[in-house]
Amino acid sequence: MERYPRHYLPSPMILMEGVAAGVGYGLVPSLQAAAAAERGELVDLAPDEPVLVNLHWHHWELEPPLSREITDLVVRHAQAQLLPRAEQQPPETAASTPKPVDAD
Repeated sequence: MERYPRHYLPSPMILMEGVAAGVGYGLVPSLQAAAAAERGELVDLAPDEPVLVNLHWHHWELEPPLSREITDLVVRHAQAQLLPRAEQQPPETAASTPKPVDAD
């Protein structure tokens, strides 16, 4: 099977810049894309279909004190800035409710 043309943009910021420049389309986190969308640099192709992605912070169970402080800081910041994790919906509402996408 022939490969289709594609670009590799190695960081989230470069991906967003590539999308804004018209190189292609991509999935950009809402926090990152908000300002560019307000300036008209990005267009939400599916505004009524959000894609929720669960994020995971990997760390050792027995962390050194400095690593524990970093973990605590990351968790506090995430809780303050990100949307809460979407809970599993009952079957009768599941068809109309966006579901999180596991990144694992």
